[in-house]
Amino acid sequence: MFSELMGDLPGGHPGCLIAVYCYNERLYVGELRALSQKSALAWRARFLAILEEIAAQYPTRDNVDLIALADMVTSTFEGGIALSKIMGRSETLPEQVLLLRSFIKLLFLG
Repeated sequence: MFSELMGDLPGGHPGCLIAVYCYNERLYVGELRALSQKSALAWRARFLAILEEIAAQYPTRDNVDLIALADMVTSTFEGGIALSKIMGRSETLPEQVLLLRSFIKLLFLG
C-alpha cells in the first residue's frame, strides 16, 4: 500500500529536506542537523516497531540488525525520492519501495 501511495503523488514526491541537507551539509547550522536527526530517529522507531512485530512471528533467514534494516527502509525511501527527481520518473519511488518489500519478504519468509 505504501508503494501505491508513493505512486499516486501528483507529479511525484515534492522532495525532502533531509536529502537537501545531506547534499548541502555546509549550508546548514546545528539546529537543522538536530531537527533532521530527530526526524530520522522517529522514522527508525516507526519502522523498527513494525520489523520487530514481523520478527516475533517470522525469524529472519539471515543475521541482520533490525535497527540497520529500519534505517534501510528510510534510506530506500529517501534515495527513491532523489532518484525519481534525477531520472525524471515518478515511477522510480514506488518501484524502489516494491523492491524493498520483496527483500523484506525474502528475509523473513525465504
